[in-house]
Amino acid sequence: MRKRRLSKTPRARREREKRIRLHEPLLRAHAMLAPVLRLVNAAALPEGQRASALDVAAFALAEDYGAVHRDNWSPNPSPARLKETRRGARLSARLLRNWKPGAVRVLLVGVEPSAEYVLADDGAVELVASCCAGRVEQLAALSIGRARAALRDVPDWEARLKTCTNPVCTKLLFDATRPQNRIYCCAFCSNRHNQMQLRLGPEYKARVASGNFTFSPCLHC
Repeated sequence: MRKRRLSKTPRARREREKRIRLHEPLLRAHAMLAPVLRLVNAAALPEGQRASALDVAAFALAEDYGAVHRDNWSPNPSPARLKETRRGARLSARLLRNWKPGAVRVLLVGVEPSAEYVLADDGAVELVASCCAGRVEQLAALSIGRARAALRDVPDWEARLKTCTNPVCTKLLFDATRPQNRIYCCAFCSNRHNQMQLRLGPEYKARVASGNFTFSPCLHC
């Protein structure tokens, strides 16, 4: 099989560098939003899976800012910690859909030790000191604000925040692809949705619409 050669003409090289440069903000924003989306999606899981998924997502978010170390993390959350994490997940989902700089400013005041950040008028947050600690919703606000700062030059980036196309899945996803054609939260949802459509056909849509058909959601996205 012949390997495809990249064009070495100056124009083609410039076009390729331009595409990479335009895609970099999307990749940075995706990395910042990934733990927040995981936290928000964990809150929608069934009761038996929700507690552990919420705690793991909150730990991943805190670990990004150096607020907790893996050796100091207890895998069995206390009721108080779980209640705080659930509250943080609800507030994080609200911030994703309705970003209010005034409310974010109040949240960021409580970050300890005081994080050095710049909050612009459009709600973008640029973090100067990356090691800080706070409640779940405070760290989520930092991550969402930093993602907004990375996406300043990306037109219509709000449309990239989508809900999974699988009708029995309610997870949020951030589409970081260049053609903006991602429609599933993960490969699990894509495979199961296509399998059920092929096997059951119209019966699948009817059972989903009636609420009589569900399957266990993916815990890895």
